[in-house]
Amino acid sequence: MVLRAGNALSVILEGRYNILSWDPRAVNLTSPSLKCFPTAGDGVRFARDIEKLGLLSDLEGDAEGEKKWMNQLDVFAEALVGACEENGEKLLLRSSSTAFVVRDMKRILEAIGEEKLSYWGFRCVPSSP
Repeated sequence: MVLRAGNALSVILEGRYNILSWDPRAVNLTSPSLKCFPTAGDGVRFARDIEKLGLLSDLEGDAEGEKKWMNQLDVFAEALVGACEENGEKLLLRSSSTAFVVRDMKRILEAIGEEKLSYWGFRCVPSSP
């Protein structure tokens, strides 16, 4: 994203910040891959099912609609966890928690000689093939 929009971000931020980008462990193109699905096709089908149900869109509507959305999201989250537990790279899964991401962020700050971080993050959204 920074590669595509870095210049525009710099203009928006009026040059007040250095822009640094990274993908946390097991996200997007980091490697090794979690390999939660037996085949790449299984992973693509899972992502398509999520998209078809609208689970990547923001919550809107009445309480009943939001409850249905949350229930569907829970089912898919449980399915993803189950797939990762069954097929995933166990060592990578154990080192891909929020705590590890925070430690990585701290190490990045130390490496660039900064004490504070202004963070702007994005949720992961599977891409369509």
